[in-house]
Amino acid sequence: MVSRVAKQPCVPIGTTMSRSFLLVLLVLLSSLPSFSSPSDSARSDAAAQAAASVTSIQQDLDRFVERQVSVARVHRAFAFTTAGLLLIGDALGTYHFFALQASGHAYCRAHGGGGESETANPAVFKAGILQAWSDPQSQMFRVLHGGTITLATISYTATATMELTMPRMITDDRPLSSVNVHRDLFLLHAGLMLANIGLGFVESYALSKGNHDLVVGAGITHMVVGLALPVIVTASGLAYRLNL
Repeated sequence: MVSRVAKQPCVPIGTTMSRSFLLVLLVLLSSLPSFSSPSDSARSDAAAQAAASVTSIQQDLDRFVERQVSVARVHRAFAFTTAGLLLIGDALGTYHFFALQASGHAYCRAHGGGGESETANPAVFKAGILQAWSDPQSQMFRVLHGGTITLATISYTATATMELTMPRMITDDRPLSSVNVHRDLFLLHAGLMLANIGLGFVESYALSKGNHDLVVGAGITHMVVGLALPVIVTASGLAYRLNL
């Protein structure tokens, strides 16, 4: 296992190199008056100016690190908010799917469609799906589920923007290092989230048309991917804290 620099606070490698170069340059500049002038006061002034410059540079670096750490905290808060909203949305969506299934099957049994057999009477199955889908309670759960997922998407967009635009506080070129696993899982989450939004629209379309096979296929896939999303985004955050 390769040890790494602590994550908070941490100065980017490029910044550290720049600071070292500037400090060396300032020390050299401060020594020039000793070669050109024997005056003690001139040497003292040059040393004071060099010390003031070093202090100013250090203060700028400290402010930069503080901003980095603050952005990282906000990024983490938005990421866990995204996971929480996705879990709520998944719970609402899963309940809605099984409620639709129960309502549709009950309608089919009551109207001679067989309830469980998809080939018994397709017309009755279609009518059962449309009846369950148009129910006001069903539409309420649809709005709640869609609204929660929309909020989760907004929260994810905010944290992803910070992730992609914030300079890396730790650099590690190994593919399976914590920082790279964190980012890879985050990007995987983005792709699956977009795909799942598409699956949600497909499922809504299938329900509105009474297409039983498409409802079942798209609905189950939509649920599985939806339940995986908060797990992936949480794993991404935990991976960042591990020393891989």
